[in-house]
Amino acid sequence: MVRTQHGRGRSRRPEPLSRARPNDVDIFLLMDDAFDAQQVESETAIIFDHVAAQHNEGASVFWIRRMAAIDGEETAIQYWQSTRERTKRGIVEVIGMIKNDQELQATLERIRYFQQQVEKLRQVETNPTNYRLSASGYLTEIDRMHLAVREYLWLHPSEVTA
Repeated sequence: MVRTQHGRGRSRRPEPLSRARPNDVDIFLLMDDAFDAQQVESETAIIFDHVAAQHNEGASVFWIRRMAAIDGEETAIQYWQSTRERTKRGIVEVIGMIKNDQELQATLERIRYFQQQVEKLRQVETNPTNYRLSASGYLTEIDRMHLAVREYLWLHPSEVTA
């Protein structure tokens, strides 16, 4: 149960002062190998469906079972702690437009990592529903990052502001 200034129970999402980049919340969940998304009931099930979580909660939820973690769970956790600027992220990081070639390279590396994660999911996930629900977040984020790369590459270097 979450306690907010609106009382107990399901809270209304607070309105930020600026909505320049709404819905830029990433959540990474590393689940036990025995986890089955089909067994999750009620409103909780939304977080395991990337599209539904994005639509209803404004969050990009990425989840895998431990067996699908590339190079083990510690490596997966370390990856998710790294920002595009190659610093350690806190709990929340707002990602804007790619600002320079270093961020471009980091974004391209992130795209490749996400592709590898989906490839690993295809190899080890035996449950088709779990696979689709888990992979959808990575595939959606790959699309978003490709668009960010395209937007950056469209600009002439003199038009890029850091």
